[in-house]
Amino acid sequence: MIYPQKHSLTSDDKEMALLKAKAWVDAEQKRRSQQRRLSHIGTQEEYVAALKAMNLSDKKRAMLVAHKNAPERRLSAEQLAHAAGWANHSTANLHYGNLAHDIAFYIGLVATKKDRSASTYALGEYDESTSEWIMHEEVANALETLNIT
Repeated sequence: MIYPQKHSLTSDDKEMALLKAKAWVDAEQKRRSQQRRLSHIGTQEEYVAALKAMNLSDKKRAMLVAHKNAPERRLSAEQLAHAAGWANHSTANLHYGNLAHDIAFYIGLVATKKDRSASTYALGEYDESTSEWIMHEEVANALETLNIT
């Protein structure tokens, strides 16, 4: 979970201080989740914080940039692989999925499915009719904010 600002809580009693801290974390989590369009999609602010905290490899950065710049932010797994310089989509699926998982975990997003691939929905929605991933607007805007182009 991300909390970029420092907050001080004072109390003479350790247990009371811990209760105050837990109450603050719960309130902050509720505030953040209320700002989300859906439970598995972060806000632009959350994606900015998560991406700032990550050490993106050149290949992951290339996939994100290609996805953001694609028409209607739509790319197939094969196109993501090509953007990163890989020969097949399996490698892209693994690395893009791991990136999405790390971002989802950092932000505290709820997965829409129970399997490991569900984390990818933190970055976009899958269109089965075209076999393309559609990057969430919040992710694209965060990339713009960070000048990841």
